[in-house]
Amino acid sequence: MFLRPQHLQQYDRWIEDSLEQRVAALLPHSWGLRSLQLDPNALKNGQVRVISVEMIFPDGTVYAAPAAQPLPPARHLTTDFQGKRLFMAAPLRAPGGIDVADNDNPTHRFRRVATELRDSAKADRPPADIYLAALNARLVIEGESLDELVYIPIAEIDAVDAQGQVTLSETFIPPALVASASVRLVSLMEQIRGLLKSRSDALASGAAGEDGGTRSGTIDLITLGIVNRYQAVFDHMIASAAHTPEIVYRECIALAGELSAFAATGRKLPDLGRYNHRDLRASFENLMPILRNLLSVIVERNAVSIPLTERDYGIWLGEIKDRVTFAGRRFVLIARANIALETIRVQMPIQVKIGPVEQIHDLVNLQLPGIGVQPLSVAPREIPFIQNAVYFELDDGNPLWSRFRDSAAFALHVSGEYPGLKLELWAIQKGTAQ
Repeated sequence: MFLRPQHLQQYDRWIEDSLEQRVAALLPHSWGLRSLQLDPNALKNGQVRVISVEMIFPDGTVYAAPAAQPLPPARHLTTDFQGKRLFMAAPLRAPGGIDVADNDNPTHRFRRVATELRDSAKADRPPADIYLAALNARLVIEGESLDELVYIPIAEIDAVDAQGQVTLSETFIPPALVASASVRLVSLMEQIRGLLKSRSDALASGAAGEDGGTRSGTIDLITLGIVNRYQAVFDHMIASAAHTPEIVYRECIALAGELSAFAATGRKLPDLGRYNHRDLRASFENLMPILRNLLSVIVERNAVSIPLTERDYGIWLGEIKDRVTFAGRRFVLIARANIALETIRVQMPIQVKIGPVEQIHDLVNLQLPGIGVQPLSVAPREIPFIQNAVYFELDDGNPLWSRFRDSAAFALHVSGEYPGLKLELWAIQKGTAQ
């Protein structure tokens, strides 16, 4: 059997098919744009002209122009094309048919192009003319026939004004091999990183406390860890510019999943939609409002601090600024001093008087019982954990409790010796985990 062109053609087809099946098995979305540059001056004159493009079609066809292939012809646009998508397209392979044309017939997959090449192994040999198969790529506008074509949407026409100037949609995200191929997708990633940084700054400002403690509750510290981790992830993805859109989407839904546990309502994973490589705009635009909401209001505030100010004669005052503070909340007093914890735990319930500011002097001078406190075995998770401190819960069943609704402030009187005494008062929403 003689070696014929069909043998070489079949060998090429076998290599291409094997490579495509191998890559598709490893990377399910191994097609899309790698880079695209359009001529801005042509858009001002009512045309779309490609300056350069690197991409892989859904069938595995590699197209890089003008680096390795001819550029597609420019397209003139009119007002009829407003809101339409613009496709990069090429004819499909014709099984049993003719793929290469000697002319510019656009229905054939390739056109024959004469190219002068040098022999890279022999410097003394003159250049020779050889024929190459150039992909018949062209621009197709939505609404035109896409039959027998393999194609990728590369842009969306937002408007064509009366002077013919073309404006492309800024929200369109084409199918892409890397996130950096889409200005819009990079912008969304930068928005998420900005939200993460803002939330990290806000949480970190309350994280470090004095004496080994924290001013933030346990939930805030856990959330800060999540936010810091994903801020580092998005910093890396934006800097590397080599991650696929699916990897970016995967990190986004993982972030949403972790933050949803701390959401103010539901605590369940919201409907995040599905990843659609053919419609990345829908995939990410559906996800962005959820992430913005989770990062803007990231933690349900189950605890409110009531600052205490030390006055004369062992009196501490805590101003009541919001009567809603008392609705459905339990109150916890944190005490620390330069004495043994067990001493604080035993003596504080006996030596502290708590009541409305208007009655604190009578409670002290007349030796009347105030609102009692009971030591807690563990610190409530909603409020700061402070080393070398004792936590007490106030008895809201005391008859004096109703007086706080009309009082200007909490008042505490501490008798006895507590060197370096520091007190904090917190109102915690009832029904939360302790």
